[in-house]
Amino acid sequence: MTSSKIQIHTVGVFIPTSGVAGIWGPSCRASAELAGAEMNDRYSCNRQFRLRFVDAGGNPDTVARTATRLIAAGAIDSIVGMHTSDVRDTVVAAVAHRIPYIYTPLHEGLVADGAHCIGATPDRQLLPALDWMGSRYRLRRWYFVGNDYVWPRVTHALAARALKQRGHHVIGNDFVGFTPSATDDNRFDRTLDRIKERRPDIVLLSLIGQDSVLFNRGFNAAGLSQRILRLSCAIEENMLLAMGSEATNGLFVSAGYFEALDTRRNGAFRERYHGRFGERAPVLNNLGQSIYEGMGRLATHITGQDRMGVRAEAGSSTLPIYLAETHGLDFCIVQKLAR
Repeated sequence: MTSSKIQIHTVGVFIPTSGVAGIWGPSCRASAELAGAEMNDRYSCNRQFRLRFVDAGGNPDTVARTATRLIAAGAIDSIVGMHTSDVRDTVVAAVAHRIPYIYTPLHEGLVADGAHCIGATPDRQLLPALDWMGSRYRLRRWYFVGNDYVWPRVTHALAARALKQRGHHVIGNDFVGFTPSATDDNRFDRTLDRIKERRPDIVLLSLIGQDSVLFNRGFNAAGLSQRILRLSCAIEENMLLAMGSEATNGLFVSAGYFEALDTRRNGAFRERYHGRFGERAPVLNNLGQSIYEGMGRLATHITGQDRMGVRAEAGSSTLPIYLAETHGLDFCIVQKLAR
């Protein structure tokens, strides 16, 4: 009898564990570890997946140099990444098609050659949310606030064109640079003063991680949450906890996944997740769970077998998009925006 040799495939899991987006790291790591364990159980006869975690929360050039070094050393065979799009574009240029690269979070729709982007795009995630919110609350005056990099700039431009076509007005569009060590709740005072002065109906937020937490705390402290709504595509459950329940009043989020989703697939996923990590596991959220989806896509790419997944409905290859309203520290899904 001959035994087949088990092939080892090392996945470079590029997630932020430092910087502004570091708040997402623990959930991303746990979701990746669950996916890796399930993949190894499924393909145990002929293949094993090993995970190598890389901090993608730093300077894009530094992250790209790390990717290049690991590839040259034969230390990783693929990349599954959940990080900002400026890091993605720099890593793509460095990797240059040498290994598979799956990029998992929402993105601006400008798919970089060399990265397989699986997340939601503005045409499915943001624009339907603008329409629903505008119609439901009769909104006309919008103020945009985002970090200063690829995703916010592209999505704000798309949103501005769409709102203009609908007869709405964008009365402010602020971009804020990254300051990784910033923890000051007063960091956004100037922007908040402009919002107070111009009195929009709603603020579109494209801030990430800790910056979004600080903005929303300041927004509430300035007394704005009682009269101005907020909409984001990048706020998740960890960030609600960091903001505090008082700061979430009037906040809406459009996303492809929420821990609170009442579906058969998500119920089974939550059970497996907490069965592995316990009730004190990192909070399940859209950005962390996208890593689980990305690992499943990688397995399909390598093995040719059906992928794992939580979001897709049976028989559908399209991920649904939901709009949720915050109730304290919880999300309540109010509308299914896209199938």
